[in-house]
Amino acid sequence: MDLNNIALCNIALNKPIAYEEWASSKELSGFILVDHFSNSTVAAGLIRHSLRRADNIHTQALSITKLEREKLHGHQGKVVWFTGLSGSGKSTLANALEVELHKQGKHN
Repeated sequence: MDLNNIALCNIALNKPIAYEEWASSKELSGFILVDHFSNSTVAAGLIRHSLRRADNIHTQALSITKLEREKLHGHQGKVVWFTGLSGSGKSTLANALEVELHKQGKHN
């Protein structure tokens, strides 16, 4: 984007944040994005609404612990969840990742 352009973006965070939607509070809906390396402000924005998340995803109680599973497989477990439009390449990327993990001797 060029300087001073406006865009509509979805931003996902790895931790919850305190905020209010723009319609409710002009003071608590604004944010700035700062470059971690240069400490320069790279963007400013406002929160129109939270991203809608599925409410049918639940944690499953397991009999085998994460530590036991990692010891068995010899590496840490991770989840990679590909999302996107139909035909955007999710299956192709997932397959390429599986091939690479297999080459490295990682269980999937």
